Amino acid sequence: MRIVRHIPDPIYNAIPYLYMGSGLLIAAILANLLALLSGLALLTAGVLIWSTRRTYRKAIRIRPAQPIRDATTGLYGDLALLAWNAEYECGNGTIDAQHRRLFELGIDLHNAITTKQSKLDIELLLDELIQDVGKHFNTEETLLSDMHHPVSPEHKDIHRELLASCVDLAHRFHNDEVKAADLFRFIALEVLTGHIQADDIRAFAGKV
Repeated sequence: MRIVRHIPDPIYNAIPYLYMGSGLLIAAILANLLALLSGLALLTAGVLIWSTRRTYRKAIRIRPAQPIRDATTGLYGDLALLAWNAEYECGNGTIDAQHRRLFELGIDLHNAITTKQSKLDIELLLDELIQDVGKHFNTEETLLSDMHHPVSPEHKDIHRELLASCVDLAHRFHNDEVKAADLFRFIALEVLTGHIQADDIRAFAGKV
């Protein structure tokens, strides 16, 4: 399930490699001074784009969000929503590991918003998070079905509603109809902490 973007993911991610590949190709095929200079310029541009993007994405993942309210994003103290603790564990190793991964992606999204990264990069992080949520829901449904768990049909309905809401909000954010802070709060409160506490722990702990 993909989110519509200004630039498709494959093109966006391939841009630095296209620059570098084009530079090497031009220099190799034309084999003259102008081609060499043009190829070197393209190669340098590709390396700079790749290096800058890599540095920025790494910074998002390691930079702690500040609990000070930001007038633009409206976020303050929201990172605490995704502070993993033992209360979120349901006892299933696979599910708990996936939950922790989703919390990490949620923190990445929070940091991208609070550090005012570009809308496109926020959308890319959001897309990755929604895709992982969808995969996680499929894993849960398979495990509950194999267990012949009585809440399995109900759980699937909850998943469909949550995922549909995520995709709808992502489209609305893309169209500037929803603020990033509101988008994050829905994902943190409803999809991650809310769903885990209200539904997953109950299901996998056998508390029907």
